[in-house]
Amino acid sequence: MGASLAHTAAKLYSTRNFKKCSAELTFLSPHFIFGSKIHAMDERDYYTERMETKTATYTCPKCRESGEFEIRWLRRSRKKELPRGASQLDRAKFAKARDYMVRVDDMIFCPNQRCRSRFEIPNSQTVVFV
Repeated sequence: MGASLAHTAAKLYSTRNFKKCSAELTFLSPHFIFGSKIHAMDERDYYTERMETKTATYTCPKCRESGEFEIRWLRRSRKKELPRGASQLDRAKFAKARDYMVRVDDMIFCPNQRCRSRFEIPNSQTVVFV
């Protein structure tokens, strides 16, 4: 059912007479329509985002000097309520949503004035669930 529903929606969307098909699309898919484009509810609609900084100690791989760095993280906290216009699929996704943080900074500079080489943060963890 899901594959045929997506196929039908894509077929209707690709036609030149989109305005005639828009009423039919609202009944076919769990997406809602703004103007002349179809938009599914985005994951960012479930969360409030804010920037945070955390201090971490890393060592430069070139000169072996360690230093404290301010690493930027994007914290996504789940909203208290589901936004309006959500479908059944969106409600199921919102029920499973959890708070998490995404690391924004990937590269940092060595604190040594003579080295100043740019290196990647050695920790491979870019997403942390809170």
